[in-house]
Amino acid sequence: MKAAKKVGAKVVFISQHAKKRAKGLKLNRTGLIDTHWVVQPGYCIEPLSWYEKLKLSMLPLAYPANVGPFTVFASAQQKCDALNRYHLKEKKFFIVNAGSGGHTVNGVNCADIYFQAGLVIAKQTGLKGVVVFGPNYTKLLPKTDELICLPSQEGTEFLALLSQAKIALLSAGDTLLQAIALQTPTIACAISKDQSARLTHCTSTEVVYDAQFDIVDISEKMQKVLTEPHYKNILDNYSTLKTIHSFDVITHVVKAMLFNNKL
Repeated sequence: MKAAKKVGAKVVFISQHAKKRAKGLKLNRTGLIDTHWVVQPGYCIEPLSWYEKLKLSMLPLAYPANVGPFTVFASAQQKCDALNRYHLKEKKFFIVNAGSGGHTVNGVNCADIYFQAGLVIAKQTGLKGVVVFGPNYTKLLPKTDELICLPSQEGTEFLALLSQAKIALLSAGDTLLQAIALQTPTIACAISKDQSARLTHCTSTEVVYDAQFDIVDISEKMQKVLTEPHYKNILDNYSTLKTIHSFDVITHVVKAMLFNNKL
């Protein structure tokens, strides 16, 4: 950072959790960081401590701005192409993804449980389902009339489908934050230890429901969310939830830095 400042370069510090954010607020970073982005929404990270606030008030440290997950949203054409490719209609299907496909709980692959839950949901609701197993799933993909089973998807196509799904069943990883940014009602399970706190934060927004890692509980929660007035309540909650499109924020600031414009 010192070397960058010596040659007149702008310095951007990016953090994704409270510990990394704290590193950007160390005393030896004083005057060295021009912009500090936290790629988490405000509701999903611990607030600044009193000591961090004190340092920010007294020293030329860059204030950490919560910009949310860095997500490049699909264009209207990309959304249309994705629907046509899988013969789907907007808000007439649900999407399922348990992460990379390699997670296991008590020796059971999470993608397999999500697939079984997806079968139940499809039969109960009559909705078509799209199950993305993930690149680390090593078994042969199952075949069924109720579900479209995909090994993995390119990021933009996945986000195109996620944005147009009526509801999503996800893990509590980064994809959950993307679903919230896209305003898709979601059921999520914490399938690893580091996801529990994030899921708790996300359910506090009342646009996400948590479920136990259990086929019955997952399918019951999905049914509940799809039933009125629960579904409408979630959409209403989304209308009042402050969401930031981090891609727009970041590209705007980078352009301003490159062309020496005032922010």
